[in-house]
Parts: sequence; C-alpha cells; structure tokens
Amino acid sequence: MFYKVIGIMSGTSLDGLDVVLSEFIEKDSRFSFELLAAETFDFPKDLRKTLNNARDLSGFDLCLLDLELGNFIGSCVVDFLEKHNISAQEVTCIASHGHTIFHQPEKRITHQIGNGQEIARITKIETINNFREKDVLFGGQGAPLVPVGDRDLFHQKYEADAFLNLGGFANITQITNTGIQAFDIGPCNLVLNRYARLLGYSFDRGGELGRIAKLKHPYLVDSLNALPYFKQLPPKSLGAEWLDDTFYKLLDIDELSAQDKLGICYEVISDQIAHVLTSRKVKSVLCTGGGAKNNYLIESIQAKCQAKILLPDEIIIDFKEALVFAYLGVLFMQEKPNCLQEVTSASESVTGGVLYRP
Repeated sequence: MFYKVIGIMSGTSLDGLDVVLSEFIEKDSRFSFELLAAETFDFPKDLRKTLNNARDLSGFDLCLLDLELGNFIGSCVVDFLEKHNISAQEVTCIASHGHTIFHQPEKRITHQIGNGQEIARITKIETINNFREKDVLFGGQGAPLVPVGDRDLFHQKYEADAFLNLGGFANITQITNTGIQAFDIGPCNLVLNRYARLLGYSFDRGGELGRIAKLKHPYLVDSLNALPYFKQLPPKSLGAEWLDDTFYKLLDIDELSAQDKLGICYEVISDQIAHVLTSRKVKSVLCTGGGAKNNYLIESIQAKCQAKILLPDEIIIDFKEALVFAYLGVLFMQEKPNCLQEVTSASESVTGGVLYRP
C-alpha cells in the first residue's frame, strides 16, 4: 500500500506551523517513509497573540478562532502545494494536529482547534483532525501520540532505545522487550520562550541567554523539582493549564528577574529529563524538537546523565512530529489503532481522528 500524506503540527510554544509531505509504503505489514517536502509557516502576529491567550476567550470568540486557524492552515497548505509543485489530487489526505487549547484528561477534556472542515474546503483534500479526543473519552491521557511513530517508523531506523521530544513540553518514548511506554516529562520550550520574550527575544537561540544566567535561587529549583507531577507514575500528560496553576505560581515572584527565572527553568528542565533517562536506564536517546537545537540545554542534560544523546538530521529534528501525524492519518485511513492503550492507559487502543471531506 502507498500513501502520500500532508502532516501538520502546531505546537504549544507557537514557534510556527509545520507542514510536511510524506510518502509511506507498506510492505509485509511494515511501513517505510520518505519525507518529500517540509516547511514552517510563521503565524501572523495577531493570530499568534490570540492563540496565546485563547484559553481566556468566550465560547463564541473561541469558535471564531477555530475557524480563523482552520482558514490559516488551509491557506498554508495551498501555498505549500504551489511552492513544491504538488497537485491536490496526489495527496491521500491531510492529518492536522490542530492547536491545543485545553487538555485536562482527568476531566475527560482535550480540545484542539483548527477547523477541519475549513481546511478540507480550502484545500479540496480530505482532512483528519481531532486525534486525541477519542482516547480521552476511553479513559486515556490523549497524549503522547507520537510513540506509535517511534515504534513503527524510527525504532528500526535509529540505534536508540528511547526518543526524547523537546517541544513546548518534553516527552519521552521508551521501547523495551516488554513493550512501549511514553509520557510528558515536564515543561520545556513553553517556559523558556516565556522568559526569553520578557528579555526581548522570541526564543533563546542556542541557549545563549540561559548560558549566561546565574543560578541565584537554588531553593526555587528544589521547590519546582518537588512538584507532585514529577513524582507521579506514568501514564501522565501535561497541558498549559498546569503551568498557570502550578509552575508559574512558584516562579513568578517579584524579586526575580526574567534572567533569574530563565536560569531556574533550565536547571529544572535538565534535572527532570536527566532523572528520567537515568532512572529508566536509557542507554541512548534520539532527541528531536526545537529544544534539540538548544546547545546549552542539550549540554546541561548530557552533563547530568550517562545516556548518549543522539541528534538526527535537522529535517527530522524540526519536522518529526508533523511527519508522525501524517502517519497517524495513514493508520486512520486503514482503520488501525493510532492511540496506544499501553501508552495512554485508555481502556483500549483506539483509532483517533475525525474525517472531513471537501
């Protein structure tokens, strides 16, 4: 079987909309892939600002934002197809993650916006979105969803026994002889970007701001490392609400400068990731996501653990999540599970997603 799928990822850190075109070939019940084209589209300034504050919108305004984001995504796909000389008829489907607004699986709630019908209408391509909700309704965390791609696409390709994604949150997939386990470790780029912006930068390129930060308040590192989530056993996942209700309440105190807070965040992030890698006896870990380009963060993690950190080609670092969501679209089209019970702790593995036709 042969599929050509557009995968779309909008991460919580709002660093852009990732669009990829991937080719998947199934042979003897195994998939191989080729990433044919990839591009990141910047969010318009006003849309980015609204998305950043979306959890405070009224229901009506959130509906408008859902439509606006769907229109933006659809328009980006049209531009992407034109730029790379691809016809819509070549594409099997679009698989769009959407942008997460609420994620509280303990209340059976997860909500991603980016109207799928609007994407399908604009692109004239069948579109799948809302991948997480079904898993949550079956009692799962609805996250992480990338592990099915780690297992099927990357485990044989790279000599790694774990996969670390450094996005808005840091999450890990570990594959052993007894199965697969994955969970969110803790915050990552979402908090680093927050304090970099207060210093006048959109993000901390290469970790240079963190590198010069002096750790003046180690007691706050201890307090943050002691947060109950970090001691909780998986399956577990995080949403931005957790940061507002827990993390920032400890950190956002008047006597701390943005530089101080950034330094504390680097310490906590690297502490938690190194602890997970060490406690789970990880020997080698493939690292992707925007944080994989943060030299200071990678150095800080490596200094605190024995696991060998592997960095793949830049295109995989940047676009792995979008590629995996394209693969989730393939599994949806085949009516196969794309949300794994052993990862999310749902009552069963499910085929997540909703299909919209043009």
